[in-house]
Amino acid sequence: MRSLSDNTRGAILMMAAMAAFSINDAIMKGLVSHINLYQVLFLRGLLTLVLVMTVLTKVTGPVSLRMPKQDRKLVALRSAAEMTASIGIVTALSKMPFANVSAILQSSPLMIALGAALVFRQPIGWRRMLAIGIGFVGVLFIVKPGPDGFEDGVLWVLLGVISVTVRDLSVRGMSSAVSTSTVTLGATLSVTVLMGLISTTIVWDPMTVADGFWIVANAVAITVAFALAVAMMKVGDISFVASFRYTALIWVILIGIVVFGEWPDIWTYIGGAIIAATGIYTLLRERRLAREK
Repeated sequence: MRSLSDNTRGAILMMAAMAAFSINDAIMKGLVSHINLYQVLFLRGLLTLVLVMTVLTKVTGPVSLRMPKQDRKLVALRSAAEMTASIGIVTALSKMPFANVSAILQSSPLMIALGAALVFRQPIGWRRMLAIGIGFVGVLFIVKPGPDGFEDGVLWVLLGVISVTVRDLSVRGMSSAVSTSTVTLGATLSVTVLMGLISTTIVWDPMTVADGFWIVANAVAITVAFALAVAMMKVGDISFVASFRYTALIWVILIGIVVFGEWPDIWTYIGGAIIAATGIYTLLRERRLAREK
């Protein structure tokens, strides 16, 4: 890796992070097919907390609770958004094909660009606005709303997209006083506590040794994904590196076919391609405008 350029290393780290996130989602989809999702999220959260404190902090730095009051509010907002994102995405995975859920989630950068313009008053020209609009058309290709409206799973994944948008926009508003470890720990702890409380109201499903193994693997996968996501931000041109996030579409299609036997229809391919193309254009446009300033 040392002989590679910063952009190449950043791109490799981004692709590895997307692979780790995709593996995490695939394991979660398999688990919630026969185990209550709140039970799974709680158990994964407990293991992830241990890994965050023992492993992730070595990559992202120590946890620190010293921060301005405004940052505390934003950390709380991000944690709340992480909770709703987890519930929305995992529920959608239990109701929809794997590739469809992941393809729709790839529209989050477009939502974030739109949200940044609305919340932070960041200028957004007609070209990027048009790209965002076309990207949302790509989402419609995937969800294919009928005369009866959206199916139940689609509403859950849209909740996930909105939550991810709020989550990432809240991070943009934080000052440098907030460490990545603190944000990650706050989100993980919040999700774990909420899932633990909810899981006390349900009858737990029986689990096998294999289920336990996959929950551990799930916690490891999400921790590795977090670590790679932090590492990739430190090397290369972020606009160049970010464009490789759409390699997740390749991973999810392959995993969907090989693991779950789900073959996406032509509309999912078309919609995914539209989302990826408009997302990459938006990133490159932001990069160009930043250089012109």
